[in-house]
Amino acid sequence: PAEHPLPADLSAVAPSADGKELAIGLKTRQVKLGRLPGNEFAALGRHGEGVNTVAFSADGRVIASGSGAEFFSSDNSIVIWDSSSRQPRHTLRSHKDTVTCVVFSPDCSLLASGGGTDILSSDNDIRIWSVADGTLLHILRGHRKGVTDLCFMSDGQRLASSSYDHTLRLWSLPRSASA
Repeated sequence: PAEHPLPADLSAVAPSADGKELAIGLKTRQVKLGRLPGNEFAALGRHGEGVNTVAFSADGRVIASGSGAEFFSSDNSIVIWDSSSRQPRHTLRSHKDTVTCVVFSPDCSLLASGGGTDILSSDNDIRIWSVADGTLLHILRGHRKGVTDLCFMSDGQRLASSSYDHTLRLWSLPRSASA
């Protein structure tokens, strides 16, 4: 296998669907994008706290990154980046706690984000956003502790979530959550 030396503060990684690019998030608040094969990564930008999660849309046009510190974070933001221009399209702010995971719907129209921690979490909710304009469309509530991972089903109308509360939930998205 090919080996690619990466920064010691690497915290998140996501490949493009075609496998030609790699987005990485760093605890030093940076989001970087690189072409494969290769070890060169160019900075897309920065968050106010360490980057915890990155995701590529299936069409490769946008990247999402989420940030926040485990305790007492002031950032808790999500940035949707244009992968061609390498510029931010939207900065999304609604999470009250660290953003732990982001995932795009199969048709790339929606972004789901989860947040929270294992202890002292004030935000265990999942948010559904419009990728086109950054609008918060819906909040899904039910986990008792922070959300650890998210996955859209292939129909784009259902979402699976896991949590520090040791539950797996399958959500049917409200029709109003369709972008």
